[in-house]
Amino acid sequence: MLGVVLWSDRPGVRAVIWCEDHGQLAYFDRRSDPPGGARDVRAGDLVQFKVVRSGALRKAKRLSVLPGARFDDVPAALKSSWTGSADAPKAPSGAAAHIRRVI
Repeated sequence: MLGVVLWSDRPGVRAVIWCEDHGQLAYFDRRSDPPGGARDVRAGDLVQFKVVRSGALRKAKRLSVLPGARFDDVPAALKSSWTGSADAPKAPSGAAAHIRRVI
């Protein structure tokens, strides 16, 4: 499967991926991936991976970043489209500041 990384933590260990099938997001955690996979995963990267179901989650395994293909505008465009939307989901009390830091 192909996807675009919407968010990753600073060291690139964990990531949230928008999948090409527009289904559920996939979650990547390098600590539970086989050795030799992607090292530096950043928001905007185009990635290829295998989807594995784990309960209700889709997990990305054997992830690799496709060289020369970046979509830096996708995470920002999605964030800005929700920021002013009346349809934007309401975060639980106290969660808004945390979400802004993550996104």
